[in-house]
Amino acid sequence: MKTLGTGFIKGISWQDIEILSSQSGQPMVVLHGGAGQRAKSLGIDDVLITISHCREYATATAIGIANPV
Repeated sequence: MKTLGTGFIKGISWQDIEILSSQSGQPMVVLHGGAGQRAKSLGIDDVLITISHCREYATATAIGIANPV
C-alpha cells in the first residue's frame, strides 16, 4: 500500500494485492480493484517485490515501476 502512496483508505484493501510465485519462484504482485486503479492513476505498470524471512521476522520491500512510453 505504501508503494501506491496510501495506507488503509476507502476503496483499497489488502484483498486487492495478491502475491504469486512465477515458475522460477520469484514473487510477483498482481493488483486488483482499488489498488489496480490507484496504480494506473499513478502510472505504475508493474510492482517489484522482494520477500525475506527468518525464524523471528519477515520483511518485504515493493517498488512501483512505470514502463517508458
